[in-house]
Amino acid sequence: MTEDILKIALLLPLLVTLFWFVELLFSSGENSKAKKHLAFFMLCGFFSLLGGYLYFTGLYKFYTLSYFVIKAFSFAQLPAFYLYLKSLIQPGINRLTYAKHYFIPLLAGLVAIFFHWIFLSLEESVRMFEFFTTPEVLSSNEKLAFYFDISFRNIFVLMAVFYLAIIHRQVKVSFKKLLNLCADAESKNPSWISIANLLYIVFSVFALLLFNLHDIFFSHFSDTYLILPLLLLATLFFLIGFKGNRQEMFVLISEVEEMPYPGPLPEDVKVYLKKNLEKAIEHDQLYLKQDICLPELAKHIGTNRYYLSKLINSEFEMNFNDYINRYRIQEAMNLIQTNQNDISLSEIATKSGFKSYISFSRNFKRQANVSPEAYLNSQLAKEKN
Repeated sequence: MTEDILKIALLLPLLVTLFWFVELLFSSGENSKAKKHLAFFMLCGFFSLLGGYLYFTGLYKFYTLSYFVIKAFSFAQLPAFYLYLKSLIQPGINRLTYAKHYFIPLLAGLVAIFFHWIFLSLEESVRMFEFFTTPEVLSSNEKLAFYFDISFRNIFVLMAVFYLAIIHRQVKVSFKKLLNLCADAESKNPSWISIANLLYIVFSVFALLLFNLHDIFFSHFSDTYLILPLLLLATLFFLIGFKGNRQEMFVLISEVEEMPYPGPLPEDVKVYLKKNLEKAIEHDQLYLKQDICLPELAKHIGTNRYYLSKLINSEFEMNFNDYINRYRIQEAMNLIQTNQNDISLSEIATKSGFKSYISFSRNFKRQANVSPEAYLNSQLAKEKN
């Protein structure tokens, strides 16, 4: 009974990755290319998990026959996740970038083909995996293949650390850039990618240690100890697929990129832009438009996004996101003061330009130092008095 439950637990993450692979592969929309990168990540996860299923269920012959595929796709998981993030930021990725990130996975697959299809016979390869945790009983050729295999597992750990660092850095840089480009930055916030990446690497390193210490682990613990980590892994894959399927593109940039202005804006340019900006915001009330972004506002006032960004950053000492939301919160406060019993806070959030109530509430607290509910109650109390 316990063995059957373990097999189901081993299959569950496989089914989750297969589901999201198909779902993301055939998705459409503005970020469909990015979703295809995430679909490839799910495919890599599928083959990596398939390897775990074959190994832990004792199907060493099938494991050996598919080992080069398992090895290559396992190494490609983290590059695929990074390239998914990259594809959200920029519309196209050149071939050189693909080559750089997929070189080691390809090399790992070729080394696996050489050692397990050419250097060793099928019987020797099966024997190597069967006695993986007791290498002293292996022949000299099997030991050589074993040590190369161990070396590549250590390379995988180094890759994991590398991609943990660059994905975390890219998320921080992207979100900072996002705050200077659009007013609804929170709806596009990619911070979940950094968290998911960290958790996934933890699971990957755990699986690697478990693979290498298979006999030692199971001499002290029963198979049932694997069930909970497998369920958590299936949940992680599901959440990555779910969030990735809903994730919007980060960067809203006009097709023609303007070069950034090298120094401070000339005073006459600054006065002209500030006057036009105040008209666009205070008279035209563009801050009420939910999808307002820096390039769109720059076009409206007759300048480029670099000039406008520099003006907002230097004159108002804030990013574009905070600048727009400052006006939105003031609008919301005015609506609360004049329509206390007529419309709900959710409606006020929408009328003020916010896409979601969560974003409205968070920005309200940050700028007014009080929650919308508390502010509404204080206004109602004033009315009674």
